[in-house]
Amino acid sequence: SNSLFYVSEKNYFANKLINSWPDWKNRCLFIYGPKDCGKTHISNIWMRKSNARLINKNFFQNFDQIEINKEFNIKGSWIIEDIDLILKESNNIIEEKILNFLNLISPTNYLLITSKKAPGQFITHLQDLISRLKAAVVVEVKEPDEGLLKKIILKHLENRQLLITNKQLNFLINRIERTYSCAKKISKLIDETTLKKHSKIT
Repeated sequence: SNSLFYVSEKNYFANKLINSWPDWKNRCLFIYGPKDCGKTHISNIWMRKSNARLINKNFFQNFDQIEINKEFNIKGSWIIEDIDLILKESNNIIEEKILNFLNLISPTNYLLITSKKAPGQFITHLQDLISRLKAAVVVEVKEPDEGLLKKIILKHLENRQLLITNKQLNFLINRIERTYSCAKKISKLIDETTLKKHSKIT
């Protein structure tokens, strides 16, 4: 959740670019990183700042060049969330529509794209689409280190008014995968266990 988002060296550049808007040299920003790394939180911050319109697979399925052309002539900001999932589940027509969309965006538009994969990792028959995505400012959000994992777990437990000793936390950190997803799962598990037992963490 948003409350578990921490700015660290793992997401520093993505966060910095979002907060430096509209002062972007390149009007297209592509942020990729693992599940639960905060991409949605980052795009929500930017959506509020830029009044961006969130677009998804349905948008591209109903995308008609002539109909929508008017919307591109005005200044605007757009977000394509999870483009990797859209491409994975889509056919060639959707890929072409995404490329058309990218080609229609005027120099006055801003675009944020999020994904679990980098542009070079997509499998598509449209090399032009890959080239367009690679032309964005591409920023990676990396998996957390030990320090960030501790902060995420502590923050989650603090939100639930649960206390954990440093010794317990170190024991935990040494036995879990260093991923955002794992931190989230562990925090939830501790939460549920202590609720069932109505007790503190042991």
